[in-house]
Amino acid sequence: MEVDSVFEINDKEFFSISVKETSEEMNMALLFYKIKNGKFKNIKIIDKMDICTFSSNSVKINEKYFLVGGKKKIYFIDLITYSINKIYELDKNVYAQSLYLLNDGNLIVGAACDLLIFKIKDNNLELIMDLKIIKNENEDEDENEDEVISSIKEDLNKNVIISFYNGKIKVLSKK
Repeated sequence: MEVDSVFEINDKEFFSISVKETSEEMNMALLFYKIKNGKFKNIKIIDKMDICTFSSNSVKINEKYFLVGGKKKIYFIDLITYSINKIYELDKNVYAQSLYLLNDGNLIVGAACDLLIFKIKDNNLELIMDLKIIKNENEDEDENEDEVISSIKEDLNKNVIISFYNGKIKVLSKK
């Protein structure tokens, strides 16, 4: 499998989002590793997942769970058992391709051209806001075709910075 992104669980454990392409299909998987004697040892694979393969689609929410974005889904990955603990189903037929944990503890998700904001409570997600931030009345439809969110960050002033695959950047104030 080809490793696309690597995420640190702790100082001795990691997981990767990996892809194996065959002529019939593309298999995306989570591979879990431990470092032993200076080498990575594969300890578990969760394969045949419909997840995004870029580095912005995973976020650690606490010592036990990572969230990983996929098609119409956000997976709660249990870091103790290296398994899928639960799945949150999105109401949109899009990938949750960018996940970011805000300083206030809420989760912001880039889902194609929308921002979804979730409250995390008892390791469940509660949708609190759906922002359709892309379409401007002053822009042509053709200009928005490749405006898909690629990453989300929060600056020191608590502004949300969104970058897009077409190279554009937008800044949203949380005020």
